[in-house]
Amino acid sequence: MNKTKILVIGGVVLLFTIGVGYFLMQNSNKESTVPSSNAIVGDASAVPGAGATCSKQYENILAQYQQNFDECRLKVAKATDCAKDPNAISSAKQKNIVVVFDSSGSMNQIVGGKKKIDVAKEAVSGFLRDIDKNTNVSIVLYGHKGGNTQASKNVSCAGIDEVYYIGPVNADIAISKLAGAKPTGWTPIAASLQKANDILKNYPADKNDNMVLLVSDGEETCGGDPVAKAKELFGTSAKIVTNVIGFDVTGPAEQKLQAIASTGGKYFSVHNEEEFKAAFKENKNFLVGFDCYMEQSGVWLDNQLNTEFMRNDCMNKLDMEEKHELILSANLLNDGVTADCKEFILSEYQKRYDQIKSEIEQRYSANKSDTEAQKKTLEDTRNNLDAGEGALIAE
Repeated sequence: MNKTKILVIGGVVLLFTIGVGYFLMQNSNKESTVPSSNAIVGDASAVPGAGATCSKQYENILAQYQQNFDECRLKVAKATDCAKDPNAISSAKQKNIVVVFDSSGSMNQIVGGKKKIDVAKEAVSGFLRDIDKNTNVSIVLYGHKGGNTQASKNVSCAGIDEVYYIGPVNADIAISKLAGAKPTGWTPIAASLQKANDILKNYPADKNDNMVLLVSDGEETCGGDPVAKAKELFGTSAKIVTNVIGFDVTGPAEQKLQAIASTGGKYFSVHNEEEFKAAFKENKNFLVGFDCYMEQSGVWLDNQLNTEFMRNDCMNKLDMEEKHELILSANLLNDGVTADCKEFILSEYQKRYDQIKSEIEQRYSANKSDTEAQKKTLEDTRNNLDAGEGALIAE
């Protein structure tokens, strides 16, 4: 073999050797860039095919759809304290009360050796002498006209009179107007409540505390619906509360009187002079403490509504505005989500969802508990004002 052939063959071998070496080196570099199955890369270690890019994809998609849940723990408002002595409670509001007095035929009956109407008159007289002189008072009579026969029913049912016109109470004059009432006729309670509404409708609740005090020994007999009428009064701009004193009445008749008071007022069952006096004392104390009680009632209702609303609002944010949108986007491989990272993103989001849902329910339970405590405060205040002892509000 001549020298030229040897040189050519040697050159070819050298080039082949260099090429093989370069190929092996490149292949070795490629293998070193692939992480092993046991490598920990961010939070995606257990997800096949997930690398650092999956965590980044999750951060990006969460940033687009995550909601703020800071307000889900509602701060439950507390009612303000009421004065211990209800007579010391000052109010910028004018207090107005319409006494609706039953002079129907049944008030002729004897209780404790006296006619019912005489017992009731004495109790009302004591109330008129005892209330604050700045209180506006009106007295409305029904059942004092006509008779209790069918022939005189229309006259009696229409016979509703304001015998003491609303104004600052003058006990002597008011009592004298009541003294002449004779029990003869029927019982138009609903129409009498309408008369009270006509009297109080020009006294808006923002400047006035308005109460009807119905004194009766029986149910409606003139075809009206006193429960619906009492609801109507409470729903007006005057927000008229109807309290009812049921005198020596039981069974279905008493239940109907109780239903009238259930529209926003309170029912008092009395059977003798002492119970009558106690009922009027409670009404006096409640009237004086009216502002404080109504404020506490408003606080409790607001808390109750806000607690339920906040829970529903937060769950709507979580389910519809965050979870629904994020999962839909991940499943459709939108917003930069790749197929190999989808399961990792869904798994990571489920952890967040479960945690936030649990926190919302815990906060709702705490809000509900605080609100129930405020309801107890409201009930205690009412009972204490009724008894004339004021209210002690727990901090």
